[in-house]
Amino acid sequence: MDLDPDLSALAADALALPRDGRRAVLGLTGPPGAGKSSLARAIAGAPDGVAAYVPLDGFHLSNAQLDRLGLRARKGSEPSFDVWGYVALLRRLVADDGAREVYVPDFDRALDEPVAARHRVPPRARLIVTEGNYLAADLPGWREARALMDEVWYLDAPAEIRDARLMGRHTEHGRSPEAARAWIDTNDAPNAALVAESRGRCDRVISPVVLLCGTRVLALSPDGPRLAGYQDAMDLIGDALGRAAEVVAVPAERVADTFFSLRTGVAGEIAQKFTGYRLRLAVVGDISRHTAASSALRDWVREADRGNHVWFPATWQELTERLR
Repeated sequence: MDLDPDLSALAADALALPRDGRRAVLGLTGPPGAGKSSLARAIAGAPDGVAAYVPLDGFHLSNAQLDRLGLRARKGSEPSFDVWGYVALLRRLVADDGAREVYVPDFDRALDEPVAARHRVPPRARLIVTEGNYLAADLPGWREARALMDEVWYLDAPAEIRDARLMGRHTEHGRSPEAARAWIDTNDAPNAALVAESRGRCDRVISPVVLLCGTRVLALSPDGPRLAGYQDAMDLIGDALGRAAEVVAVPAERVADTFFSLRTGVAGEIAQKFTGYRLRLAVVGDISRHTAASSALRDWVREADRGNHVWFPATWQELTERLR
């Protein structure tokens, strides 16, 4: 399997889950546009059929059922799935443990309907990779599904990156830009808010490595450990190097106030570490509160932005432009 270095490392961790010859179930969750399907398909593409793909999307209710329930405008929301059908399939896959071939449904975006038997789980599959928005939700049905999974990983892409992906997805499948924007704001966004509540029920949180203008960027979301000192920097550096990233993009909300107080030496120490490992650090977001309070910080930020090691773009779009 010839994978991107980032996906290869994650796939190796996933394929190590089955133990003692029994099947393991890995759940991938996260808000819409986080990259769950891409990672799941990459892991399930392992050679010799040792892993199989089971998407939650196959348990979308049909349009006829959504119309009956008054849920067509909330397609993709938590109640628009047949959660108990999903639980039944997971139970069968775990209980059978490879006794027979199992066929798995999926969702067809061109038809805008679920379709039967698009995927199959061969008897030799030792790892079931399932993905969907609500796998760790603390709600009836979803709790039962979560209990059948050995681990659940939460994909935590920044909102601006997810928004761009969703716009591309919806317009590609026929919505106008205006309709896509409305769907994201009225449907995808509230779904994402519910999914975010399940983050703490997951075993691992994964920030994506995204390709911006040909540069591999480890894109952190606003939630997560703060960048406050040497060990935090080394943890990010280790993650970035292990996943072949060239830039680490940290939302300003995740950077400790001590970083912006130059007399503490925190900023200098962190910048030196990133530079020493030939990584670029981008602090993305509004830092005007800090620069307004310190002329020394304003000067340092201005000088850093002229260089090639530490940047302070106000938005993800500004970071993208910087990388062109």
